Amino acid sequence: MFRITKDKLIELVKSVKGVTFANVTYFVNESKSRTIAGAKALQKEVTVNVTLNANYTAKVNRIKENKQDETPDFISEEMKGKKFMFENCRTLVEAEKTGKVMLYCMRENKAKSRVVYFHNGLTITKEKAIEKNLFAPSFFAPKTTAGRGEIEAENDFSVFTVGIDNIKRITINKTEYIVE
Repeated sequence: MFRITKDKLIELVKSVKGVTFANVTYFVNESKSRTIAGAKALQKEVTVNVTLNANYTAKVNRIKENKQDETPDFISEEMKGKKFMFENCRTLVEAEKTGKVMLYCMRENKAKSRVVYFHNGLTITKEKAIEKNLFAPSFFAPKTTAGRGEIEAENDFSVFTVGIDNIKRITINKTEYIVE
């Protein structure tokens, strides 16, 4: 285990070549929680296995190609408000307005993740948060699968970004890094 700064984490992630698996722990506001007095009611700490340097369009088309009756003709839409920071590097994106650096990740939806919710700085179960009406209606809305709904549930995956500032720990190539 190594302790690294956020700047060192950026350099580490930038140096990752090829598709690589990682395990990431991060702490963020729950985007689908209610806003109370101008702040999100819930925060969450998530630990999840992800794939770095993966190509979204290629993944959807590989899944479609493996089906007998599908033509691999999916074209992804461009990210909105974000751009890849470096050519030939699909691990880091930058927010166009703020310059915030984020890790670009893919997650197999059948892979287990650990999510711990927090309300007012204390842990709270998902059930208790629902009971207290802390989730926004969007939390309960039906979700489509990847590829704008073209992928079946058993092959579903998601693409997301997480701010480098929010990452607490990351394991890449069997080496664990604590981010300070």
